[in-house]
Amino acid sequence: MQPENKKALKEWAIVCKALDEGRQIFLTRKGGILEKRGGFEVENREFFLFPTYLHQNKEELSPAVHEELDQVNASEPKGLLHFQNYAVVQETVIVRELEKLKKLEPLQIGSWKLLKDRFEWGDEKSLQVVLLRVYRLPKPLTLSLKDSYGGCKSWVDLEKSLSTNGVQPVVSDQLFQKRVLEVKRAIDPT
Repeated sequence: MQPENKKALKEWAIVCKALDEGRQIFLTRKGGILEKRGGFEVENREFFLFPTYLHQNKEELSPAVHEELDQVNASEPKGLLHFQNYAVVQETVIVRELEKLKKLEPLQIGSWKLLKDRFEWGDEKSLQVVLLRVYRLPKPLTLSLKDSYGGCKSWVDLEKSLSTNGVQPVVSDQLFQKRVLEVKRAIDPT
């Protein structure tokens, strides 16, 4: 693990919370408006999770987290960024069969509509599953929100490097390996 890093990946704050609590160990990505031509790429194997509040909506989330979304939105820090988690990419898998995604639904907080819409968006019918080992910082790190961090892009270069000293995994090694197997079996049960 890098002792310092200035790379961050933008993700909905509600998903960052699920990752922080160990309820989810992966992200699904296709690519945003400002992504490279081929869509989302894992440009960095290690990064801070950058919680975003724009575009979060209940119809793209499991009903079980609708009330939680209201709480997360109400706690949005105005003009500031709070980094609580650091992530290391363990593996990426491209899913090219829509029916396989249905089995991922209970393993994350997104709705079936979200998975299906992301899969079908664009020319290539697929979705990237990014398995993450997530770590919690000993205390949140705070930066000012800069205009350069805005826009529909996944990756952000922070104004300065942040320390990863003292990070602890959000779930045990044993539980993480169990969840990785669950995700892999859902994607490819053979």
